[in-house]
Amino acid sequence: MSTYQRRAKQARRLVAEKTNANVGHRNQAASHSVPAGAPPKLRVVSLDGDLTSAVISKAGVDLRLPLADWLDHLDALLQTEHLHPPLVISVSFGSLADACGSCVSRQELESQLEARLLSVFASAKLAKISDERYAVVGHVCSLNGERGPEIIDLLSAPLSVGPFRFGLKISMGCCLADISVRNANDCLERSQSALLAAEQMIGPSVVFYGDPAEECLRMRARLQPVLCRGEYEHLGLAYQPIIDHLTGRTVGVEALARWHSPGLENLGAQTFISIAEACGQINAVATAVASRAIRECPVWEHGATMFINLSGRDLVSRRTMNEITEVIRIAGAPFDKIIFEFTETAVVDLDQAASVMAEYRAKGLRFAIDDFGAGESGLRRLARLPLDIIKIDGELVADISNDHKARCAVRGALELGQSLGLPCIVEGIETPAQAMQAALMGARYMQGYHFSKPLRPGQALEWVQAVPAYCAAN
Repeated sequence: MSTYQRRAKQARRLVAEKTNANVGHRNQAASHSVPAGAPPKLRVVSLDGDLTSAVISKAGVDLRLPLADWLDHLDALLQTEHLHPPLVISVSFGSLADACGSCVSRQELESQLEARLLSVFASAKLAKISDERYAVVGHVCSLNGERGPEIIDLLSAPLSVGPFRFGLKISMGCCLADISVRNANDCLERSQSALLAAEQMIGPSVVFYGDPAEECLRMRARLQPVLCRGEYEHLGLAYQPIIDHLTGRTVGVEALARWHSPGLENLGAQTFISIAEACGQINAVATAVASRAIRECPVWEHGATMFINLSGRDLVSRRTMNEITEVIRIAGAPFDKIIFEFTETAVVDLDQAASVMAEYRAKGLRFAIDDFGAGESGLRRLARLPLDIIKIDGELVADISNDHKARCAVRGALELGQSLGLPCIVEGIETPAQAMQAALMGARYMQGYHFSKPLRPGQALEWVQAVPAYCAAN
């Protein structure tokens, strides 16, 4: 039985126990047209909190009902709407959870999100699936693929709550509820699978369910139970060297997570980390990755630094940071030889992240902003967060050999780091020409396949100890 089937079964049982005046509406197929001038009447559905609580939105008063009502509505459409099959869309609002708590309440943010969804999907039915995910069902005539970019733009506008503004990373997964869909649960699973694929892309993304999404769904079905049980024996790490271009020495390695299990061979970090986030296991995975890296590849014994990736949720979780700090202490690793890196788009609540980072920097740990240049508000993050290193995104570097604008962008990032007193690592160096151009622009530290592919632990330790195989003269 799938996760959503279990949730639906639980919701139906709870609804039966909490019968109320609204239950009679559960099996009525809602109209998909709204009278002129009348506010859209959407039913906001959630498994969180009070199953019968009322929600006030800008579009009027809506009832927060259990997931079962939304699934029953979709089942009714599947039985009746054969000529005009509905479209099911799963929407993710990025790291919304990280924005709650320090500045504004979750209720304030959710109220704005639901109001926005009500306005964009005015003739649809809405379901709240989790803290950051909603599901929408409507007709193709109003929610077709051509409107995808327009909808993304409308949903991506920053949220304003009092003096605070919160950026949103919107992802959408879509599934056409045609005759190939067996039931509402099947349709929701497919849209969630497409959403998982969309969440792995940089920036706002829309993915329609198809063969790649179906494969993603199969991967998720295999991996999620394993992660939920805390079984990490198939978690593997590879270590990519970071080179000092002036001396040719390996000054650090980045731990890159991989998953190796039957049917999921060499599954990349982007995929299984997204699955871990979706099933609420991301903090446990982060601790497991850090523990493995520190145990099997002690590069600090040879003067090098270990770079470990964190998600935005890890960065604001003191519990996770405490667990990782204890692992480092027990291993006897110098704190200043461990650098935690995170992508510039991962942090939503800058104040909370800055507070946690400052606390652990005081203990000696260091932090690097990764993929700098890939997001939309990197300068703001540089100004607000207590950082030690900038890692320049490989996408900016790809064309520096033959594109003047690309060279200007990388040079600007390097000069910005120098002005802030932050060393820069240029990622994505894959050719000698890129390495030479980066060096001419003032880059000293570089990382990429031109120097080395990700290595096994023993190989990485050999690289750290080896006589420089590459230097500026070459």
